[in-house]
Amino acid sequence: MRIEIIEKRENPLLNRKEIQVKILYEGRTPDFLKIKEEIVKKLKLNNNLTVLNSIETEFGKKSSNCYLKVYKDEESMKVEPEHRLKKNFEEEKPKEEETIDEDEKKGATDEEKRDEMTEEQNKKGSEDKEVETKKKSEDDKNE
Repeated sequence: MRIEIIEKRENPLLNRKEIQVKILYEGRTPDFLKIKEEIVKKLKLNNNLTVLNSIETEFGKKSSNCYLKVYKDEESMKVEPEHRLKKNFEEEKPKEEETIDEDEKKGATDEEKRDEMTEEQNKKGSEDKEVETKKKSEDDKNE
């Protein structure tokens, strides 16, 4: 992954630096935390004080424009929305084991499942027809 700095400016009012970078990569767009990690490492920034604000990728291109904010201290970071901080500093969660469907445990094939569903629908349809005929016969008697 190659990183080019497009713009770097100081924002003394909010006690931070704002950096725009262009990243070039192969394949699909890397995930959010991977991009942040690479930028922090290559620009030698403090990961705990850096917030990756946005990643913009044009369709079909192998590059993205990123906007980062590098704060001087943690107190200054309080201006950031909580959802953005959560996204930037969430730990990698281990993937939960996929739950196995009861039918899959039994070894039911897709075709068997489809047949079961069709049978259930047919039963429901015949029950509905029975109810309709009963209602019609009751209506006929009442007239």
